[in-house]
Amino acid sequence: MKALLLSSSFPYPVDVGRKVIMAGFIEYLISVLGAENVMYAYMESGTDGKSPIHAPCGVSLLSLEGLPRRLAGVAWQGFIKKRRAFQEMMLRSRTAFREVQSLLQQISPDLVVVDTVRMAQYVESLSPKPYRSILYLDDLYSLRYQRMIGAMRAHPEAVLDPFGTFGRFIPPAMREMMRGQAIQQRLLSLESQLLERREKELPYRFDSVLLLNADESRCLALRSKANNITTVKPFLAGHRNRLPRRFTGEPTYLFLGNLQYPANAFSLAVFLTQALPALLRTDPRTKLIVVGRGADPRLKELGGHCDGHIEFLDFVEDLAPLMSKAAAMVVPLVYGSGLKMKVLDGLYYGLPIVSTPWGIEGVPAAHGSECFVVDRVSAFVDPLLDLRDIDLNSRMSQRGQELYAREFAPELVWDQYGHIFGTRERFSRIDATPEQRMQA
Repeated sequence: MKALLLSSSFPYPVDVGRKVIMAGFIEYLISVLGAENVMYAYMESGTDGKSPIHAPCGVSLLSLEGLPRRLAGVAWQGFIKKRRAFQEMMLRSRTAFREVQSLLQQISPDLVVVDTVRMAQYVESLSPKPYRSILYLDDLYSLRYQRMIGAMRAHPEAVLDPFGTFGRFIPPAMREMMRGQAIQQRLLSLESQLLERREKELPYRFDSVLLLNADESRCLALRSKANNITTVKPFLAGHRNRLPRRFTGEPTYLFLGNLQYPANAFSLAVFLTQALPALLRTDPRTKLIVVGRGADPRLKELGGHCDGHIEFLDFVEDLAPLMSKAAAMVVPLVYGSGLKMKVLDGLYYGLPIVSTPWGIEGVPAAHGSECFVVDRVSAFVDPLLDLRDIDLNSRMSQRGQELYAREFAPELVWDQYGHIFGTRERFSRIDATPEQRMQA
């Protein structure tokens, strides 16, 4: 059995949620099929270069065509015909179509996994498909963009970059033209409408569609009337190194998330202005550690107003030491969709979580048991101060780890992947030795 995965980005290093999922798929498929039977093809942008970072399986780069042709596609299919989303057309390439078809002929895969609507265009038209086809949607981008518009209106003082990591495919001059909130809201509204249409039609062009959030799975099933939509659990490959909790009562809090992702940067800015000053007034020992790539000058300037109480770190390979000592994780998302990997990190490591409803959605955690959930970022202050109590902190830590073990333990996810990918009969044990994998 052979597998081909198609994506718009390389999954390593694993520093954003979608990369977590794709890296987990790769690890699972390698374990059951062998590295020689797994190929990962991703879209090259102008900043990627020609040499991919090391991957545990085969890697192939897909080529983009020139910008004028893609912009013409955006204008025609997006603004005039209103048929395809901006992000689809920015990744549409006749060269890449030929490369994907060549890979399909060379590999003859039994399984093709496609990462989000952006890449669906490269395989959706073939019917019937001679392989099992799975579309991973991540979350409902149509819903995400509607919530993004709501966040802009609720927090007009905050600056939001709606492109996030996808911005590497967009020329700087074009990004600059789209800085104003008015034009951003109009574009996001149109993009949401176009993506909603595509999200409703794509389940009929793939054998299975995967979403991270059960509520969004139900939403798409109702919208599309399709019966092949599954809620998939993430396999978190890094969750194998956990230290005992060593919390001593110090009010050190942790924010985790790639700051190139708009929701993270926007929400952190809101936290720095609406919650952190009150925390510092109540307990001047308060410290916030921000872990994640991409903090821009505006965020660092906001942090600089707090007299050294904020530490900005880049991507951290091993979170265990930070997780073992911090008082809590802050998840102040003011909009979002899908499932937040940072919340699963907190549960696994036993770090108590204070979150808005947007941050905790998709996770069956209860307010006051495994986490504290508040509806306003300014309301984070009291629960964060309460979590200085070592006994309360310890109880919530234990409940969080128990929830993770019940819902997201690797062996549970491994078993689900066996059903989803049609590989369960081959081998589904996460602790397989290389010899066992070869025999399978």
